[in-house]
Amino acid sequence: MAPAAAPATSSNSSATRWCKLYKSLEGESSMLGDDWLEPLVDTLSPKFDKWLQDATSKGYWSQYNPVGELIPWNCLNPISNRYERWKKTHSRINPSKDELIEQIKAIELGMPGCYIFGWGSNYKEVVPRYVGQTGTSLVNRLHDRFISPCEGDQNPKARRFYECNYAAWLTNNGLAGIKDAWKELPSEFDELILKYFKNDGPSKREVIRIIRDKLGTSETVRRIKTNCQPPRTVAFGEDFAKFGIDNIWFALFPTTDKEKAKALEGMLILTARQWNLRNGYDDILNA
Repeated sequence: MAPAAAPATSSNSSATRWCKLYKSLEGESSMLGDDWLEPLVDTLSPKFDKWLQDATSKGYWSQYNPVGELIPWNCLNPISNRYERWKKTHSRINPSKDELIEQIKAIELGMPGCYIFGWGSNYKEVVPRYVGQTGTSLVNRLHDRFISPCEGDQNPKARRFYECNYAAWLTNNGLAGIKDAWKELPSEFDELILKYFKNDGPSKREVIRIIRDKLGTSETVRRIKTNCQPPRTVAFGEDFAKFGIDNIWFALFPTTDKEKAKALEGMLILTARQWNLRNGYDDILNA
């Protein structure tokens, strides 16, 4: 393979260049996310259907199946760790096609774009649950909210709910599928629950402060559980647990810049919503 210019120094630029190189070797003209912006939104549905057929036929991503499109949620850390090591080694050389195939999903994680969380591995039984986007890197977005960068289940004393780890914790503690499972959380979660409700707006923050000063933490949390709806992050984790966290995956739709990611997100939300409606599944979690 002919030598190529060294990648740009930023991780996003490097990932974008490597991904474009991989696509050119595969005979493709553009990345999936960019390509899907070309048609009108009402013509995206057939492309999404075909992508799902192809994705489910390839099976889940693993180190032995690097071309898999559906990435089990607990594979994010192994992929991102491998990419960080690989990136240091290949920062100034032109990787081979085999190396790119092995690392393509890790490379895509370093790019802006959209992602879909879903459940199931059989075509027509797949249930999309949530569509999101980021203008920075997909790995940072997924680590920021959905999947802890540390291995293991959600720690009750952690500073935040990571939605997939929280779903795993519910499953391991027999709370998966229980409506408003967060109301059954033990006292170890009290400070975390208060944190999320205080962050839900200045008015709630002030009310919680007043009640807590008068009645203490335990009584404040009891009143929250009795009278309030859960924060969105908590509700998402409970949805993942209800469907079955062992079969929750995410898929990547990288784009070359953040503006394309924003445009694609709206199209994917509509398309995923239509898929669930046609197949009789619950609506996706996007508002």
